Amino acid sequence: MTNPTPQAVGDSAASTLSVFGLFAMGFGQIVGVGWIIIMGSWLAAGGPVGTMSMLLLGGVLLLSVSLCYGWISQRVREPGGEIAYAKAVFGQRVAFIIGWFIALFAIAIVSFLTISFGWVTSILLGLPKGPVLYEVFGQSIDAYQFALSLIGLLTVSLINLLGIKNAGNFQNLATLFLIVAAFVMIGVSFSFGSISNIEPFFPPASDTSLVNGLVKVFITVPFFFAGFQIIPQLVEHMPKKSNVSLGLIMVVSVISAGLFYAGITLAVSLLAPWQNIIDAELPVYEAFSNMQFGEILGPVVLVAGTLGILTTWNSAFVWALKILSALAKDHMIPERFYSSPEKKAASVSSILLILVSGLAALFLGRSFILPIVNFAAASISLAMVCTTICVYILYKNEPVAEGLWGGMATIIFAIITAVSMFGLALYEPWKAAEGVPLEAVVFLIWTSLGVLLWWSRGKKISKAHRG
Repeated sequence: MTNPTPQAVGDSAASTLSVFGLFAMGFGQIVGVGWIIIMGSWLAAGGPVGTMSMLLLGGVLLLSVSLCYGWISQRVREPGGEIAYAKAVFGQRVAFIIGWFIALFAIAIVSFLTISFGWVTSILLGLPKGPVLYEVFGQSIDAYQFALSLIGLLTVSLINLLGIKNAGNFQNLATLFLIVAAFVMIGVSFSFGSISNIEPFFPPASDTSLVNGLVKVFITVPFFFAGFQIIPQLVEHMPKKSNVSLGLIMVVSVISAGLFYAGITLAVSLLAPWQNIIDAELPVYEAFSNMQFGEILGPVVLVAGTLGILTTWNSAFVWALKILSALAKDHMIPERFYSSPEKKAASVSSILLILVSGLAALFLGRSFILPIVNFAAASISLAMVCTTICVYILYKNEPVAEGLWGGMATIIFAIITAVSMFGLALYEPWKAAEGVPLEAVVFLIWTSLGVLLWWSRGKKISKAHRG
């Protein structure tokens, strides 16, 4: 089989990502900006202790999944991540299904961040509410926020159009600042906060409501911890003489993200009575801006949040490009979506597809954020289910299976975790909706498009597979 010829532009010099660069892609993709946007919803549902417990529990559970990803990435060293794993075990058809839904996930994250960027940066810049462009789903679209999001989307698109080296350099700098900012925020909260602000530890509600609240926090885990999966996608850009495995980088990314989420939740809860800030537009900013030195720390939070958006935005863009490229390489989608690893180039067609998707979400506005989170969580959970099953099959059939901490017990635990998260991600939108949820409509449309694409390219896929 010959590689498709890409329609691409970019840098032709050979380049790789450093070990820190791979970590920055994974950690930056996981952490992002969810901590500044959705903190109020988390605290309202689970309270400080409930939120921290669910986020740490989710991180611990996903460690087993990341261990499985690390193990299989050493045995199937082929770009495409979950697509390559599914193809090695189940063949082209399952690989296409998984790749199609991971593409939905990565593009959905780009869309989520496109909506969020203008919202956060308008507060950072102290902009007043702008003229209302139009209303959609009962939400007014602010002209200033729309313009900022559009500028951000075009900037990230340009960074990725110029190649993986430029995207990696940007990711390294932004992630370093985000980590430093996190240490500052947590340190300040320990110095100036009060333990009394954390009380009550949980929302004052009935046992049933508390359980529902904890579940609401927990089902966001696949979305807000997803990101370590981008690291195997970048195997072709890994330093050639590195002794650090992809698996170790993934595990460190998950642990670091869990500590980051829990630390920021604790910091916010220490600084202000949490029940007083859950209805604020940005609770984290509210907590830090109203304390001593708030005129300095408030902007630090917003700059960190903006960089969080950009790190996730950038790595999600890279992720979507790699997924589309892997699908195109096996002729599952048109070859023009293939990105050349030799030139470190990005497919112009892929850039345009992701850009248009971000623009579509931008026009739908902030009311579209929660549906994006829900169907993206279901998509990535499905990929985790498939990958952990692949690990089970390969591990079981190896003459001398080794290299996976915990062995078969870790694999079984990972499968249970992935299946549970997938089930919850599907169930919760139906439970909360009156009638058919928007997430189900998006899934139906995306699945229908996938079926049509597979049917239209069936002969070409079969011919390439035989070749």
